[in-house]
Amino acid sequence: MYDEIPLTGGQITQGVVRKGDYVIRPLCPNSNFSHDILKWLDSKNVSVAPKFIGLADDGREIISFL
Repeated sequence: MYDEIPLTGGQITQGVVRKGDYVIRPLCPNSNFSHDILKWLDSKNVSVAPKFIGLADDGREIISFL
């Protein structure tokens, strides 16, 4: 399987990693809103935004890596 590779450069969320074709990051207070936006963009076939995949077993969110 793939190892988690830390993604640096963000100024808001600590602990963001890449694992294969996915970005995994801790939940934050507005995560549900972000998930809804990503799902809506996906429903409109917007290909320049990541897709919300779901939640990992440890509660972190999983989105596609662009």
